[in-house]
Amino acid sequence: MIKRPRQMCLLLLLVLGVATGVYAEDSALLATVNAGQTAEYAFEIRNDSAESHDYALSVEDLPADMQATFTQDGPVVDTVTIEAGGYQAITLRVDVPVGSTIGRFPAVIYANREDGQSLQIPITLNVENTYALRITSQNLNINTFSGQEFTLTVTASNTGAAGVTNVQVTADLPNKWLARMEPQVIDQLAPNESATFTVHILVSPAQIAIDQQIPLVINSDQTSSPEAMVFVRVQNSPDYLIYAVIVAVLAIGGAVIYFRLQGRR
Repeated sequence: MIKRPRQMCLLLLLVLGVATGVYAEDSALLATVNAGQTAEYAFEIRNDSAESHDYALSVEDLPADMQATFTQDGPVVDTVTIEAGGYQAITLRVDVPVGSTIGRFPAVIYANREDGQSLQIPITLNVENTYALRITSQNLNINTFSGQEFTLTVTASNTGAAGVTNVQVTADLPNKWLARMEPQVIDQLAPNESATFTVHILVSPAQIAIDQQIPLVINSDQTSSPEAMVFVRVQNSPDYLIYAVIVAVLAIGGAVIYFRLQGRR
């Protein structure tokens, strides 16, 4: 599953002054990405003056290892010309390399006009961990009996920006329960790839009827996923019903024989 940058869409109207008639509308002040991904900020510059103007674009205060470019429907631009009464839609793309510092970084977009006027649009870049694993699907509710085995299908997804190694699924089981994983380990899982594990769990024959929660976690050499909870309802073994029926049949048969013997007397 591909993880896309998350954006908080707000509307910000920055006015240079009534005399200039120049505005900037910003619709993406915050972007959150993993290291190794690209953050995007879409905004508009409006020119409500009576003359055409050129605007030189730049961004300041981003970490030095990040590459910033401005684009308009694909092509890279560093200057835009806006006719009188017109506007231009622009996207700032910030490439965050793998290994970048994790944290929250404020920065400023500048649109400097040829006559010295300047627009400033504050932005925030939130960089999360390069490595990220998620459990994206599993059986949430299981009904079973004591002494029986049930099966879970667990899908692990690499939602980070870098590959992970030695990927395994673990289950925190009650005492005397047993688990078997297929496969036991996946050597590598690339970014945006998923892998499926089959988990066989044997409930202890001595287990009483219970509603049990089982936490599942995907582990790797680099990171671990958040817990995913499976709810298991354990009922008494159906063997008890067989034993109960046998005992009842024997009791009835014994009673019939007893009364027949008594009747002969």
